Amino acid sequence: MVATNNSFDGGTNGVTISAANSGGASGDAFTAVTVISPDAMVFDNTRAAHGAMSAKLTGGSSANMCSVTYDATPATAFAVRAYFYFTALPTADHWLIAMYAADHTTRLLSMHINGAGKLRLSDASGTTGVWTAAATMPVNQWVRIDLYGSCGSTTTNATIKGGVYLGDSTTPIETIYSTAVGNLGTAQQFGRVVIGKASSSTFATPYWVDDIKADDTATGLLGPFVTSTITNSQTDGAIVTATGTPAAGGTLAYSIAQTSGTTTTPLLISTGKWAIPRHVT
Repeated sequence: MVATNNSFDGGTNGVTISAANSGGASGDAFTAVTVISPDAMVFDNTRAAHGAMSAKLTGGSSANMCSVTYDATPATAFAVRAYFYFTALPTADHWLIAMYAADHTTRLLSMHINGAGKLRLSDASGTTGVWTAAATMPVNQWVRIDLYGSCGSTTTNATIKGGVYLGDSTTPIETIYSTAVGNLGTAQQFGRVVIGKASSSTFATPYWVDDIKADDTATGLLGPFVTSTITNSQTDGAIVTATGTPAAGGTLAYSIAQTSGTTTTPLLISTGKWAIPRHVT
């Protein structure tokens, strides 16, 4: 898998998200999108952490799945980052990110919101948590959750890190959880990450998810989604070389704008996917 990213910006407002339509301009298509009625997941332009779209998750009254999945080639280390926007908090335990072993069923690491509205990080020992936030999760603003795990040979020598931030800030809301004596099972490997509403929750208030990244080559927390604008003036057929270094392991997003001709709308591009229309006057 290496690194996969999804911004949801390639979708159409109000359209149901599926594995088939989750790629393209949004980034790397999800392995699976699981939505069981009456739950719903759609592309939505009401709010976005970056760009124009995010995923809007609306739960029903029953405990159904409403989530996206990335599967990976089994890897000892794995990192995940996602942005969440809540307008109200669950009053019962709600899963946000779950990282599974190569068998896709054994949970190794996860982040939840508990019934008191506080984030809780759980390792392979169970879901009661090895870290619980002191304060409730902020609402009505984007919150970034970063998780990283490196499996150990025993249940007492895995590396686990977890951070919670407001938007793109690099200053955590609370002290970053970090341990080198964690429990991620015995000689396990990561093989799947699930982001969104899990079957154990009946939370029915809509919330939003954006700018997901998963990386099985990471050596620590991924950091924020980072944008970089490079200004250059070129004639037709010229080559523009854009380079940049993301902060704290973040993701660079380049925007090239055609400032003359028929449009001035910036065209979002990514490395290896250059599709810029010919200048027209």
